[in-house]
Amino acid sequence: MTQIKIDITEHPFMLAGKPRMGESAAVTCPYDGIPIEVVHQASSDEVTRRMTGHQRTAVLHEIITGIQDEAEVFAQLIALEAGKPIKQARAEVERAIITFTVAAEEATRFRDEMLHLDGVPGGAGRQRFIRCFPIGPIAVITPLTFRLIW
Repeated sequence: MTQIKIDITEHPFMLAGKPRMGESAAVTCPYDGIPIEVVHQASSDEVTRRMTGHQRTAVLHEIITGIQDEAEVFAQLIALEAGKPIKQARAEVERAIITFTVAAEEATRFRDEMLHLDGVPGGAGRQRFIRCFPIGPIAVITPLTFRLIW
Protein backbone atom coordinates (compact mmCIF):
# COMPACT_ATOMS: atom_id res chain seq x y z
CA MET A 1 0.00 0.00 0.00
CA THR A 2 1.36 3.42 -0.94
CA GLN A 3 1.31 5.91 1.88
CA ILE A 4 0.57 9.55 1.09
CA LYS A 5 3.26 11.94 2.30
CA ILE A 6 1.71 14.73 4.29
CA ASP A 7 3.59 17.82 5.35
CA ILE A 8 2.38 18.46 8.89
CA THR A 9 1.71 22.13 9.44
CA GLU A 10 0.75 24.05 12.55
CA HIS A 11 -2.27 26.33 12.40
CA PRO A 12 -2.49 29.16 14.91
CA PHE A 13 -5.80 30.71 15.85
CA MET A 14 -6.50 34.29 14.82
CA LEU A 15 -7.06 37.04 17.39
CA ALA A 16 -7.52 40.67 16.38
CA GLY A 17 -6.27 39.78 12.92
CA LYS A 18 -3.03 38.28 14.21
CA PRO A 19 -2.04 34.61 14.40
CA ARG A 20 -1.61 33.33 17.97
CA MET A 21 -0.35 30.08 19.41
CA GLY A 22 -2.24 28.43 22.25
CA GLU A 23 -2.77 24.93 23.52
CA SER A 24 -1.97 22.61 20.65
CA ALA A 25 -3.88 19.55 19.49
CA ALA A 26 -2.80 16.99 16.90
CA VAL A 27 -5.26 15.96 14.21
CA THR A 28 -4.85 12.37 13.01
CA CYS A 29 -6.29 10.21 10.26
CA PRO A 30 -8.86 7.74 11.69
CA TYR A 31 -7.71 4.92 9.40
CA ASP A 32 -4.05 4.70 10.29
CA GLY A 33 -3.51 7.29 13.03
CA ILE A 34 -0.93 9.26 11.07
CA PRO A 35 -0.70 12.92 12.11
CA ILE A 36 -2.17 15.34 9.60
CA GLU A 37 -2.14 18.78 11.22
CA VAL A 38 -1.53 20.54 14.51
CA VAL A 39 -4.03 23.21 15.53
CA HIS A 40 -3.80 25.81 18.28
CA GLN A 41 -6.78 26.82 20.39
CA ALA A 42 -7.67 30.08 22.11
CA SER A 43 -8.39 30.09 25.82
CA SER A 44 -11.50 31.69 27.30
CA ASP A 45 -9.34 34.65 28.39
CA GLU A 46 -8.49 35.34 24.75
CA VAL A 47 -12.04 35.43 23.44
CA THR A 48 -14.34 38.35 24.20
CA ARG A 49 -18.00 39.20 23.84
CA ARG A 50 -17.32 42.93 23.72
CA MET A 51 -17.48 43.16 19.94
CA THR A 52 -20.26 45.12 18.32
CA GLY A 53 -22.67 43.45 15.92
CA HIS A 54 -20.96 44.92 12.88
CA GLN A 55 -17.54 43.80 14.16
CA ARG A 56 -18.81 40.24 14.64
CA THR A 57 -20.32 40.33 11.15
CA ALA A 58 -17.01 41.54 9.67
CA VAL A 59 -15.10 38.73 11.41
CA LEU A 60 -17.60 36.15 10.18
CA HIS A 61 -17.28 37.46 6.61
CA GLU A 62 -13.49 37.08 6.89
CA ILE A 63 -14.04 33.47 7.96
CA ILE A 64 -16.39 32.91 5.00
CA THR A 65 -13.79 34.33 2.60
CA GLY A 66 -11.06 32.19 4.16
CA ILE A 67 -13.13 29.04 3.80
CA GLN A 68 -14.03 29.89 0.20
CA ASP A 69 -10.38 30.62 -0.66
CA GLU A 70 -9.22 27.28 0.79
CA ALA A 71 -12.33 25.19 0.05
CA GLU A 72 -10.49 22.38 -1.70
CA VAL A 73 -7.81 22.23 1.01
CA PHE A 74 -10.53 21.95 3.67
CA ALA A 75 -12.29 19.24 1.66
CA GLN A 76 -9.08 17.22 1.30
CA LEU A 77 -8.34 17.53 5.04
CA ILE A 78 -11.89 16.53 5.98
CA ALA A 79 -11.64 13.51 3.69
CA LEU A 80 -8.38 12.51 5.40
CA GLU A 81 -9.45 13.29 8.97
CA ALA A 82 -12.91 11.75 8.83
CA GLY A 83 -12.41 9.15 6.15
CA LYS A 84 -15.24 10.71 4.13
CA PRO A 85 -15.59 10.52 0.37
CA ILE A 86 -14.33 13.76 -1.19
CA LYS A 87 -17.81 14.58 -2.56
CA GLN A 88 -19.24 14.57 0.98
CA ALA A 89 -16.28 16.59 2.26
CA ARG A 90 -16.88 19.25 -0.40
CA ALA A 91 -20.57 19.37 0.56
CA GLU A 92 -19.52 19.89 4.16
CA VAL A 93 -17.34 22.85 3.16
CA GLU A 94 -20.29 24.37 1.31
CA ARG A 95 -22.52 23.82 4.35
CA ALA A 96 -19.95 25.57 6.56
CA ILE A 97 -19.98 28.60 4.24
CA ILE A 98 -23.79 28.73 4.46
CA THR A 99 -23.72 28.35 8.26
CA PHE A 100 -21.23 31.20 8.70
CA THR A 101 -23.25 33.36 6.26
CA VAL A 102 -26.39 32.88 8.37
CA ALA A 103 -24.38 33.63 11.54
CA ALA A 104 -23.05 36.85 9.96
CA GLU A 105 -26.61 37.94 9.22
CA GLU A 106 -27.75 37.10 12.75
CA ALA A 107 -24.88 39.04 14.35
CA THR A 108 -26.63 42.34 13.63
CA ARG A 109 -30.16 41.26 14.53
CA PHE A 110 -31.16 42.36 17.99
CA ARG A 111 -34.17 40.80 19.66
CA ASP A 112 -34.51 42.99 22.69
CA GLU A 113 -38.04 43.16 24.14
CA MET A 114 -40.15 45.64 26.07
CA LEU A 115 -42.80 43.97 28.22
CA HIS A 116 -45.76 45.85 29.67
CA LEU A 117 -46.41 44.59 33.18
CA ASP A 118 -49.88 46.05 33.67
CA GLY A 119 -51.49 42.63 33.14
CA VAL A 120 -51.00 41.86 36.83
CA PRO A 121 -51.96 43.76 39.99
CA GLY A 122 -49.26 46.23 40.93
CA GLY A 123 -47.91 46.37 37.38
CA ALA A 124 -49.83 49.46 36.23
CA GLY A 125 -47.50 51.84 34.37
CA ARG A 126 -44.53 49.47 34.68
CA GLN A 127 -42.43 47.97 31.94
CA ARG A 128 -39.62 45.47 31.80
CA PHE A 129 -36.88 45.70 29.21
CA ILE A 130 -35.19 42.44 28.19
CA ARG A 131 -31.87 42.87 26.46
CA CYS A 132 -29.93 40.05 24.81
CA PHE A 133 -26.14 39.89 25.04
CA PRO A 134 -23.65 37.54 23.45
CA ILE A 135 -22.31 35.23 26.13
CA GLY A 136 -18.89 34.62 24.62
CA PRO A 137 -17.30 31.22 24.15
CA ILE A 138 -19.19 28.10 25.13
CA ALA A 139 -18.22 24.46 25.43
CA VAL A 140 -20.31 21.88 23.62
CA ILE A 141 -20.05 18.24 22.68
CA THR A 142 -20.96 17.80 19.04
CA PRO A 143 -20.95 14.95 16.56
CA LEU A 144 -17.80 14.76 14.49
CA THR A 145 -19.70 14.03 11.30
CA PHE A 146 -19.53 17.68 10.20
CA ARG A 147 -16.15 18.86 11.44
CA LEU A 148 -15.75 22.22 9.72
CA ILE A 149 -18.79 23.97 11.22
CA TRP A 150 -18.26 22.76 14.75
